[in-house]
Parts: sequence; C-alpha cells; structure tokens
Amino acid sequence: MSYNQLDILFYPALFFAGSRSDPALFFAGSRNNPALYFTGGRSNPALFFAGSRNNPALYFTGSRNNPALYFTGGRSDPALYFTGGRSDPALFFAGSRNNPALYFTGSRNNPALYFTGGRSDPALFFAGSRSDPALFFAGSRNNPALYFTGGRSDPALFFAGSRNNPALYFTGGRSDPALFFAGSRNNPALYFTGGRSNSVLYFTGSRNNPALYFTGGRSDPALFFAGSRNNPALYFTGSRSNPVLYFTGSRSNLVLYFTGSRSNLVLYFTGSRSNLALFFAGGRSDPELYLQVVEVTLYYILQVVGVTLHYILQVVEVTLNYVITVNL
Repeated sequence: MSYNQLDILFYPALFFAGSRSDPALFFAGSRNNPALYFTGGRSNPALFFAGSRNNPALYFTGSRNNPALYFTGGRSDPALYFTGGRSDPALFFAGSRNNPALYFTGSRNNPALYFTGGRSDPALFFAGSRSDPALFFAGSRNNPALYFTGGRSDPALFFAGSRNNPALYFTGGRSDPALFFAGSRNNPALYFTGGRSNSVLYFTGSRNNPALYFTGGRSDPALFFAGSRNNPALYFTGSRSNPVLYFTGSRSNLVLYFTGSRSNLVLYFTGSRSNLALFFAGGRSDPELYLQVVEVTLYYILQVVGVTLHYILQVVEVTLNYVITVNL
C-alpha cells in the first residue's frame, strides 16, 4: 500500500515512514496542512517546516546545520530569512521582508548590499563590498552622519556630520579633491576648490572673516592675507615671490608697505601711513627720492641741533648770570 493510499484511507494525525527514531518522511496533523513536517531524517532533515505548509512558522531546506533556504515567522513576511547557507548566506535579512532590521546580499563576510535599521531609512548602508564600498552612509539615508560614494580609499563624494551641514566634505578624490571644506558648509574652518595641491580658492578660520586666504595656487597665490579680511596682518596681490601690493601690521596702520615688486619698489615706507619713518620712490637699489629725504632729514637734524645748542648756551648764560648776582 502506498503513502497516497494511506493518506486517502486514514488521513492520519501522525504519519512517518522508515522508523520512529529516525523517519524518512514525517508529518503530524494532515498531509495537506501539517503542523510539523520533514523529510530525510529527524537528526538532519532535508526539508522541514512547522505550523502549516502555506505559511510555516519555521522553514528550511537542505539540512538543519547549513540550510540552503531558511526563514522563521511566516513565508509571506518572515522575521528571519536567508538563502545559500547559514554560515555565509547569499541573501539575508532579519525583522521582516518588507522593512527588515538587518539586510544584506552577496555574502555575510563581504556583502554586495547591506543596511541596518529599516529599508525606508536605514541606519547603516553600503553597496559594493564592506572593505571598500561604492556607496556608504551611516545614520540615516535622509540625513546621514557619514557618507561617501566611489570607494572608501579615495571616494568621489564624501562628507561627515550631516548632508545639510557636513563637518567634512569633498568631491573628486581624498588625495586631491576638487571641493573641500571642514567645519560646516555655512562657515567652514578650512576651504578650497580646484585641488589640494594647487587650490583656486583657500581660506582657514571662517568664510566671513578668514585667518588665511589666497586664490590661484598654494605655491604662488594671486591674493593672500593672514589675520582677517577686514584688518589683515599680512597682505599682497600678484604673487608671493613678486607681489604688487604688500603690507604687514594692519590696513589702517601699516608697518611695512610697498607697491611694484619686492626687488624694485615703486613706493615704500615703514612705521605708519600717517607718520612715515622711511619713504622712497623708484627702487630700493637706486631710489630717486630717498636721497632727497635723507638730505632734508639731515638738514632738519642740523637745524634741531643748532637750535638746541643755542638754547643750551642761553640757559648756561642765564644760569651763570644768576650765580654771579647771588654771590655779589
């Protein structure tokens, strides 16, 4: 008598073939909708499910130790699900299929797609591989705390903090990004565009009042100042090696100033703009006005010395007259 005949005749509440200790085929309840079902053997069945065949609470195929297909909860939306093998499944998620708490594809050691939290807005997400993902973010998809695309070693787009106002941001590559700033997008502490090696725009401090600023390139910038934009301590335009305009101290009260070039100045003075200590025009090597300034200065000094000597002689004379008058 076949199993089908047994099933038709008896509709058994408990059924097995082979032996009770390790049956080859086993189910309890009914064959159409058994409460417990497995084939192969009890110790390591090839097909197993509990609950019902249409929507089992526990289901796996292959073997219990390393099943090829496994899920718990229900077939329509299981709480735990993977395919391939338990040790390194090809598809895995936990929670529910519609919005799993943990999900990855490929393999557990190096998944191709991975996220935790929920599918709609996961807390951790990357695609490609765990070691060097093509797309990665942490926090949430809407406003991640860490995000990059391309690869972890040299991503094409990277920011940390939040997407709206990241603490660290660059595009291009980490080695020489096209756009880079640190701090925040609204008021970054470090900013440049172009590339790190030869940036087009660079400043540190803040965008509104940077401590260091230049355009052109870092090696020889076209515009540079240090301190603040409103009142820089060091400023020049043109290039660092041969600036057109240069001063130190402050814009309102300069300590050192010249125009033209450092080697051949057109205008130069030290001290302050309102009260110059040294001034000449032409060039440092052969100034046209410097000697005139020296001559006038010497003449002024001689006049001061002469007036001073005359005043001293007058004081001595008055003093001697007073001494003689008192003694008499």
